Amino acid sequence: MCARQFILSLLTTLLPIAAATSSESNYGQYFCVVEHVAGLTLSYDGENRRSVLSGKVNIPDSDTKFFIKIAPKQYSDIQREICAADVDYWPKKIEQGIAVSQPHTLDQLEFVGHNCFASDEVAVTSLDGKIDDRLSGYGGDLGRYYYGSLPADWFAFTGGDEFQRGVAYDNGPVVEYGHCTKLEPPK
Repeated sequence: MCARQFILSLLTTLLPIAAATSSESNYGQYFCVVEHVAGLTLSYDGENRRSVLSGKVNIPDSDTKFFIKIAPKQYSDIQREICAADVDYWPKKIEQGIAVSQPHTLDQLEFVGHNCFASDEVAVTSLDGKIDDRLSGYGGDLGRYYYGSLPADWFAFTGGDEFQRGVAYDNGPVVEYGHCTKLEPPK
């Protein structure tokens, strides 16, 4: 068996195991309310001069309420093949001493974990029904933390029904604090 086939079979085997170790008790839909927002924002005046502001951030009421849905991450056969190719590609390039920031035809290295090894997914949906973001969780001890493809995008249950969420807002990173209520399906 070639290395590529071995890696593909390993990924196919490990993905369901990773999903099984996730915190399935978190699965479901939640309604979340932001109570406080703090961070950095950038603003520009008419002459393109930038001002950096820090501290409490005021966001529109429409951004203070949203839904999240936590579910197992689903991978298609094509995604598994791309992941196997990435797992095969990157070690060879690193061994060759090629800088990992160079453009190439496969997924960027920083997205391999997000695209290939997540066991859970959080879909964030605004009140108007548009999906704002998809975040990945890795199960096990990390079952209450979810990460986006950008460093500023993340979501964490911090205890009980409380959450913290990192968002890039007004060109700056902010942290939202609030609570979520799990929506039980009708019986």
